Amino acid sequence: MEPGELLHGDTFSLFEAVSAVMIGDPRMDAGADRTARSAAQLVADGGAPLQLTPSQVVAVMDRLMSLEAAWHRGHFLPQSIYTCLYMLLPHRADGMLFLAAFCKALRGTVNTARSLTLLSNVCMDEDMMPHAFGLDIEDRACSVAGSLKPLAALTLAEDRLNSLKGRGASATAPATAAAAAADVSAAAAMGARPLHAQPAAPGAPSRQQAPEGGGDEDGAAPESTSAEASPDATCTGSLSCGSGEGAVAGAPDAGTDRPTASEGQLREALQARLRFRRTLHLALEKLLGFKAPGDLDEAAGYLQAAQAQLQVVRDTARFGAPAGDAMVDSCFDAAVNRPLMSPTPPRRMPVPSPEETWEHFGGLLERLLAACRISAVATWRQLQAFLHAFKDRRPGSIERAALHIVLRGGKGASGGPPHASSPPWTPRPALIAPVVGLPAGPAAKQPCEEADLFLDQATIVTQNWCQAMCLNPARTRRRLWRLLEDWHNLKGP
Repeated sequence: MEPGELLHGDTFSLFEAVSAVMIGDPRMDAGADRTARSAAQLVADGGAPLQLTPSQVVAVMDRLMSLEAAWHRGHFLPQSIYTCLYMLLPHRADGMLFLAAFCKALRGTVNTARSLTLLSNVCMDEDMMPHAFGLDIEDRACSVAGSLKPLAALTLAEDRLNSLKGRGASATAPATAAAAAADVSAAAAMGARPLHAQPAAPGAPSRQQAPEGGGDEDGAAPESTSAEASPDATCTGSLSCGSGEGAVAGAPDAGTDRPTASEGQLREALQARLRFRRTLHLALEKLLGFKAPGDLDEAAGYLQAAQAQLQVVRDTARFGAPAGDAMVDSCFDAAVNRPLMSPTPPRRMPVPSPEETWEHFGGLLERLLAACRISAVATWRQLQAFLHAFKDRRPGSIERAALHIVLRGGKGASGGPPHASSPPWTPRPALIAPVVGLPAGPAAKQPCEEADLFLDQATIVTQNWCQAMCLNPARTRRRLWRLLEDWHNLKGP
């Protein structure tokens, strides 16, 4: 070759040369960063402490929600949600009931959202990255049966908060044997290893270990028997989020001018976040497992409840530890999962601010509610208007995925034509026939074989158009261009 010439072949051109990655160069290969420390090394150096104050727990929960919003916007799971050491090492939070329940529910919601995007066939890599890059993120939460454990964990945590509120949450109030055993039983119900559990008072009746799954089939917490215990039992009436001493509610943030939150305010903040996780998780599970129009009404109820809790989350965000808190920062590490990344150039991930996070989830809930209103659609013209109006809302990946699963009659309805029991809005011959002047109804017979063929082709065109309207704007334009061939088939020979 002479200077100025470019090597070119059938499988190697200028495009491949420009887009090639220098494998092993940390500047071009995200997985080649040899300075990244593993989760175990970070924990050994003091990361993910076993006890946090309630305000620090609130701050960790809020940062996890910000990282969840970043994942929804297209960033990688290992570089967003799973930069939290408590998500990578679930048993690390066993001694903190509220944080453990939050992380377990978040893990379940991640799996449900991944199932939505993978089964809907309308989300692309530029929309949302469901790939786990080898992380162990499965929590058997991709089905209704598998979601019982996250819900049971939330139930136990909420019941604990309610019991504290009922006793007045006095730091000097006498404990009960049931309260002393609550954290141990909660950890067992969540499949966890209890940390630093203290025995009940001498003579107090023992409590049996909670069954796997955390309670009955509705995810309710097991009942307990109350008896007096010694004053030095681990679980007193105070709002304690740690497994040892020093996790005192309402303790001021050292070195800051941040106002001190009362124990009641911190309890309200924790309860709102747990309830938000519960209602969002249940809504997504209902949409993923859609079978009948009544599921949309239930999902809408959960979404409205999530909206109410999100407002409380926004209002109580000021009770969390301030930005820069060393204990909170030690719970996260942006480089911990870099060795798992594929050989691609490093990608900077901006984390949404708290206000951007609340706006993101507010929009998510609003657009999911809009998707649930498809139950009012009964004709083709109404379906057209509904999809155009939904498209104008600029929905994200999860909303478009949920709508498409509902639109085609459920996740099990893919791969075949809609049947007679399909919801009225599902693109099918009975929906199209009145528009083209053909007989409609379950027992309607078409006047000729050509009419049957035309109606079948029109149904295919309609189904493909509906799917195109659930894609992102760039993909919608490309898909509509490809649908011209389907329209050509309607002309006949």
